[in-house]
Amino acid sequence: MSASTGVPPRLETITGLVFGRKIGFHRRSPCASFCYDVGRIVAAVEPQYFGLLTDAIFHGPVAMRYFAVAICSVSLSGLCAPPFAAETKGQPLPEYGEGAMSAGGYGIIGLADRHARGSVRRTRSHRPYLVFISHSSKDQWIARQMSNLIEQRGKANHIVTFLDEKDIHSGESIPESIRAKIRECDEFVVLLSRYSIDRQWVLVEVGAAWGLDKHIVAITDKITPEEMPEITRSHKALDLNEFDRYVEEVVARGRKGS
Repeated sequence: MSASTGVPPRLETITGLVFGRKIGFHRRSPCASFCYDVGRIVAAVEPQYFGLLTDAIFHGPVAMRYFAVAICSVSLSGLCAPPFAAETKGQPLPEYGEGAMSAGGYGIIGLADRHARGSVRRTRSHRPYLVFISHSSKDQWIARQMSNLIEQRGKANHIVTFLDEKDIHSGESIPESIRAKIRECDEFVVLLSRYSIDRQWVLVEVGAAWGLDKHIVAITDKITPEEMPEITRSHKALDLNEFDRYVEEVVARGRKGS
């Protein structure tokens, strides 16, 4: 089974070859296909059979009325099925532009493709809001408390932190892991103390975040503004005693990003 689509790889490959690209399968696609495709297939053959049937039972012009009712019942059954079908029961139905029929996407193929793109957008919007915490190893305990407080207060908004000591595992490259997480993070917080203001690694991390245009927040611990590294002076800093205020701000930003 494909991890991304839940479709057997062979079927996914064949589908891609037939339609010129891989189609994203959504768990609600079977129900959508019933609403839009099965109705068409039935409608293609039912005029002949329903016409003969209604004419045999109801002779004359009245037969056309029953024939029209029978045609409409197929579409109505398709509209009534989603609330009770296993794929959609208790789930919001696709909206226009995320699987509904519109120009450029008809039937199960268009629906599946639009569902896939809609799913990608929803997945991205619910990606954890990552806060990178830069600190000196001598401030490890303080950094750990900062991390715990951010994650506890931000849990409902999917806010997580990166701390090298807890998130880099044995055997992993420290520089590569740090570089990747700085690139991935949504904001960068640096703990500036007597131990960190002249630490090379801390300054390198701040410079990398600045170069990637990350949201940078400096938390100061017993240092004056004049002692802060020059690269951080242009950003409004908060004292460690005001850390609760920072947590409120990051939770608000995380809420907007979720």
